Amino acid sequence: MFDLSRRQRFVLCVVAFALCAGAVVLVTRRLSENDVVVIPGAVTEPRATSSVEAAERGEATGDCSQEHEVTVHVCGGVVKPGVYTLPRGSRVADAVKAAGGLAPDARAELVNMAMVLSDSSQVYVPVKPREQPGVSTSPTEGPAQTHADPASAPGGGRGRVNINTAGLTELDALPGIGPVLAQKIVDYRNALGRFERPEQLLDVPGIGAKKYEALKDFVTVY
Repeated sequence: MFDLSRRQRFVLCVVAFALCAGAVVLVTRRLSENDVVVIPGAVTEPRATSSVEAAERGEATGDCSQEHEVTVHVCGGVVKPGVYTLPRGSRVADAVKAAGGLAPDARAELVNMAMVLSDSSQVYVPVKPREQPGVSTSPTEGPAQTHADPASAPGGGRGRVNINTAGLTELDALPGIGPVLAQKIVDYRNALGRFERPEQLLDVPGIGAKKYEALKDFVTVY
């Protein structure tokens, strides 16, 4: 339809090429401006922690701390008897130190200071027997002798040790008793009251049937 010269056709080709190049540049620039695509709902907002979750987290932390502690009762020959909480793995020596150290009358040689403590346990430090005025354990002094022959004590129990009134010295001198069991007898008596019969000694920790059989003829109650 149009009879164009070679020069005109060349000019048209150049113009068309320029238009195409411009379109490519424009499209490329638009795409580069929109490389970041935001997806609605993809951004997560911080979630508020409920009071229940906070409480559970606090309980978990508390349980973890309790797993690293032991609570023990320290009594006997220490300066400040009581209940103490110590780090797990602590030893008897640490418990005694927490209780103010050993009392002057403590018998530390009877305690294993290197033993590892377990939770809810009791650390008892024995004490030396206290001398009572007018009481002697010498076998040469008849009235104060605690190892009297049972055969010489008819009926009323004279010559036997009254476990309701005997002190540590008298109890210590009984066959197979010693200072530790003597203290336990006194502690039992102070906690539960008078003995109604000698057989109740079997209720004292550390006194079994065999030990009671050896000392039953030397004790009485009244």
